[in-house]
Amino acid sequence: MNEQVSDLASKINILEKRVDDLKDYLLVSFGVGATIFAVVAIVFAWNFSDERQTLREFQQNTKEEVKRRLDRYGDEPKLILTTTDGKDLEKAIVRYEVKLYPKKSSETKEGNEQQRSEVKKIGFSIFLRNEGEIDAGRIASRLYVESPLDLFRTSEEDEYSTADYWSPSELGGIQNLPGGALTEHSIRIPVKEGKELDPKAEYKILAKYYYGTGKITQAEFYLKRKGKGARLN
Repeated sequence: MNEQVSDLASKINILEKRVDDLKDYLLVSFGVGATIFAVVAIVFAWNFSDERQTLREFQQNTKEEVKRRLDRYGDEPKLILTTTDGKDLEKAIVRYEVKLYPKKSSETKEGNEQQRSEVKKIGFSIFLRNEGEIDAGRIASRLYVESPLDLFRTSEEDEYSTADYWSPSELGGIQNLPGGALTEHSIRIPVKEGKELDPKAEYKILAKYYYGTGKITQAEFYLKRKGKGARLN
């Protein structure tokens, strides 16, 4: 009987020891698992942080690349019309002179060789300034005038009687105006035959310039003969 009790006690002690070993194993396993989870979380956080940093670097690099390209190609061309003394041409007074010029073949009507060999024209100048950073490309122009000034085409603008168009090939001296550059455009307009200019009158004119890729700049201004009796701008 005593031997049975002793044997049972021995088995209980072994069982308790195994239970303690199991508890220790579970505690250790849980601790290792928690540690592994924590390490994984830290690594994931590091990776996420690295991804965000990489994204920020990509965005910054993209901005720098866009800026570099813009700096290389520059802003779009922007033509500004001014008087010869640098004032805005819109509503300005521009002084003109009257001279006799030899007639061009385009200014002589066919079948009438008795026409005068000279034509009275007014002459004046305006300036074009490119405020952009790249050249203005091909430039064309269209002018609209009122009588007694007389151009060669009918005006589609109701306020003006005649108009004319100058293609880029006819405006060779002002083509491809570089960014920041300034150029003079000298203009001559015929006076209608049989008409006289009032030396004190102001004649309205509209100038349009086409350039770049479909851009246009324009100004409406007044022509006044040089000399006394002219109002100041």
